[in-house]
Amino acid sequence: MASFGTPLDLYSTYRNIKVCLLGRQFVLAIDVHEYRNNELAGSYSTAAGVEEFFKLKEKIKVYGNSLGHNLYEIYYPLLKSSDRKKNPQTAIDDFMLIDVGLPLYNPFVGKGSPKEIADVLKLAVAFGFVEPVIHAMQKYCDKNIGIDCSGFAANYFGLTPKEICNTGAGVMAPESKRIGRLEEVRVGTAIVFKSGKHVALVDRITNIDKTNGIAYSLNCKVAESTADQMVEGGPSDGLNYTDYTLLVENKKDAKIFKILRPLSTSKHGFYETAVYLANWPQ
Repeated sequence: MASFGTPLDLYSTYRNIKVCLLGRQFVLAIDVHEYRNNELAGSYSTAAGVEEFFKLKEKIKVYGNSLGHNLYEIYYPLLKSSDRKKNPQTAIDDFMLIDVGLPLYNPFVGKGSPKEIADVLKLAVAFGFVEPVIHAMQKYCDKNIGIDCSGFAANYFGLTPKEICNTGAGVMAPESKRIGRLEEVRVGTAIVFKSGKHVALVDRITNIDKTNGIAYSLNCKVAESTADQMVEGGPSDGLNYTDYTLLVENKKDAKIFKILRPLSTSKHGFYETAVYLANWPQ
């Protein structure tokens, strides 16, 4: 079942994250929009984020109370766990529970949920890695945190990244979830490149063309995170909300479709590629 009402709801949540800091101060409107992918280098690299992950993890081990199985309690005001044990009566104004496994790691490698990202920012402020003001937190986020295509899709469906993107299209669009007719497209339908290299989500159907009652073309709004600059004047990469056209493509395999996808670097403003369409449980 989808964790968010529509892909646009999730898109909007990433672009307006609210962080409740330890001490119950709020910082609003952190915009998580950068494309980060653990398999890529350059501007999409997660190297800076992974380094930050290990720094946070070490601080948690020093200041946190271990509950086993990667779980720690962090108390505020901060006091080293060894010192807190010596002074068990020290007042506690606030606390948080944190898993130093995937929930802490995911935001730094393009897979984090909005909540996981908010928790990471909360900890980064608590340990003094960033000032508790929006411009500093936004800069920290832009440098270290982002979302990739499968991370966006996985969080929409409430799946772990491994459940949706282990090995390309076979996992992102398993045979049991592929659809064979454009009439089956709905809010949340996954558009999975046949190459297995990208996944996007249908947010809203805007038009459908039929011949003899059978759909052959469908226009829709799509939410995704991508390494491409999709439209002129738009973001160079990251979260996008654009128009797609889906077309019936392969008569030998009714479950292969074609898309016309925006691409600013193309002389036509779009490109074509073969895709599967998959309906995950919602």
